[in-house]
Amino acid sequence: MQLGVKRTALKCTFLSAMSAATTAGTGDGRGVVFGHPFIQLLKKTDMLLYIKSFLSSSCFRALLCTSVRLSDEKRRYLYFRLTYEASTKYYLNASYRAKIEKAVACPNRQISVSMMDLCDRIKDVQCLANVHHLNLMMCTKVKDVSALSGLSKLELGSCSGIVNVSALKNVEVLDLSCCHNVINVDGLGGGTMRDLNLFRCSQVADVSALGRLHSLCLASCLRVRDVSALGNLHLLDLSGCSLVSDVSALGGVHTLYLTNCRQVSDVSALGTVKHLYLDFCISVKDVSALGGCHLLDLDNCTRIEDVSALGGVHTLSMKSCCNVADISALGAVHTLSANECTQFTDQQVKELLPGVCCLTLPSGAKWSAT
Repeated sequence: MQLGVKRTALKCTFLSAMSAATTAGTGDGRGVVFGHPFIQLLKKTDMLLYIKSFLSSSCFRALLCTSVRLSDEKRRYLYFRLTYEASTKYYLNASYRAKIEKAVACPNRQISVSMMDLCDRIKDVQCLANVHHLNLMMCTKVKDVSALSGLSKLELGSCSGIVNVSALKNVEVLDLSCCHNVINVDGLGGGTMRDLNLFRCSQVADVSALGRLHSLCLASCLRVRDVSALGNLHLLDLSGCSLVSDVSALGGVHTLYLTNCRQVSDVSALGTVKHLYLDFCISVKDVSALGGCHLLDLDNCTRIEDVSALGGVHTLSMKSCCNVADISALGAVHTLSANECTQFTDQQVKELLPGVCCLTLPSGAKWSAT
């Protein structure tokens, strides 16, 4: 086919192939031409080509190159459709296809694409390198994500086939939750990444290179022990990190989750943390240094007895702190939860703390000062 081919010739090429597909139709609306050198056709009205072996089809490459009357946008979309379907061997549903059309036709726009509905099929994701936000959660067959280094937001939760993530250091927001085969995350600390989620990455142990991030989730990372390099993060989630015991270096963190960190006992260095969650930290007993916190969660910290130093806390939750016997110093607290604090009755709490604006009583009832 020569470069000067007319639109009618191009149209005849498509219609001829579609006619052959209709003749060999499967009965479900999808014509399949196994004898054709490079084409499998979808619905006749769809006008979308399914290429059986595009990469080996010089004939169709020539067709693309000579289709001078096709706009750049249509050509780019067509190229994506063919290369993508050649690699996956699956036909994408209409809703997903609409998203891809936008992503490929307008790569500079902030396009979000989700692959979750095809999670058991996706392997090759190189053709999605130009989208803005990509969700590949539970795509367990995906292994190589090096081509996705330029994305703004990338969700790879439960992608168990991924091992090497060093190329993703410049992804602004990266979710690797439940990626159980990821071990080395050192390379993620040297780029422009802002937020990183490593929730339940059971093989991750060394996080010393991640101290420059803005926010980091290490919840349920059961091999993490040393967090001394993470003191400059804005948000740090260490919930359920059962090996973490020393948090003395974390006083500079703005929001710190230590939920269910049962080996943490000394929190004297955390008085400058603005939002501190110590719920279910059953080894914590002394909270006298935490009066400067804006929000403090002490739910189910059953060893705590003295809360007299916490009068300056704005929002204080002490549900099931059953050994606290004196709450008279908490009159200036704005929001207080004393749910299941069995040392007091609802009436006693009301009388002791008449100035608290929002109060949850031991019975669980809500009460507001008027």
